[in-house]
Amino acid sequence: MMNKPIKIIHITDLHLADHAEDQLFGMDCDESLKHVITLFRDDDYDALLITGDIAHLGARSAYERLRLALSEIAVPVYLLPGNHDDVTVMNDVFGGLEKHVMLGDWQLILLDSNEGNRHFGQLSDDELNHLEGRLQESHAKYSLVALHHPPVEIASAWMDAMQLKNKEAFFAIIERYSSPQAIVWGHIHQEFDQQRQGVRLLSSPSTCSQFLPRSEQHQKDILGPGYRWLELHTNGRIDTGVVRVD
Repeated sequence: MMNKPIKIIHITDLHLADHAEDQLFGMDCDESLKHVITLFRDDDYDALLITGDIAHLGARSAYERLRLALSEIAVPVYLLPGNHDDVTVMNDVFGGLEKHVMLGDWQLILLDSNEGNRHFGQLSDDELNHLEGRLQESHAKYSLVALHHPPVEIASAWMDAMQLKNKEAFFAIIERYSSPQAIVWGHIHQEFDQQRQGVRLLSSPSTCSQFLPRSEQHQKDILGPGYRWLELHTNGRIDTGVVRVD
């Protein structure tokens, strides 16, 4: 009998304002996050992954409110920063950020793709070395790689200008090894599910405002906020889906 898969809940782009009562994108992002957490809170899952843009302006108060909101989550929570985040404050509030996690036959590799305060992404030499080192040295059969910025174009001109700039160097490492099965990211405020040379490419809805896919300029989508679930099987298979607030 096949062992039970590892189940991960993926949320991203929370954009919590400095104060809970402040609105962004015409929405109360704190309240929206609470609705999303309610959707998965009582499910059976093994980890929660948050891929950046937690605070809209990097305010300590936003991270502290998230920590409070997650206090009822019984599983490990893994976070990485987005371009709106203050990494120093994140580390302080959450007591450090994990960069590598073993989950049964799988490893989760977390990357920081921020380039200063710019909207586009860039992996530093240290981050690329971290990725290669984990892929080279780990005994994990399979790898899930997480970052904030999309490493591929998504057919939205305005958002494609903010993708990972050194994606060729990133994929050169990914494609040297057999263990990577999927890459997950945030930033684009929409779901995405494609493949590149057998590697699943996945993004998730924002827990706040959604962006309209395949748009030349910034446009909001009417879809509700949500999350993605991933089931990582012992044979390398990935099952995944998106759940949204009605």
